[in-house]
Amino acid sequence: MDAIDNLNEGLDDLRLLKSIEVHILRDGTLDLPDDVLDDLEFACALSTCV
Repeated sequence: MDAIDNLNEGLDDLRLLKSIEVHILRDGTLDLPDDVLDDLEFACALSTCV
């Protein structure tokens, strides 16, 4: 994420978003901790339940 922040500092007309795909676990939690998710601008959550 630091590399994306550094790259964004040098860009004028473009901005890279920090994003990730996370999975919703059977117990309803996500497979990444909140402190990681807090640093992202976008997260796509997918259910792994069948």
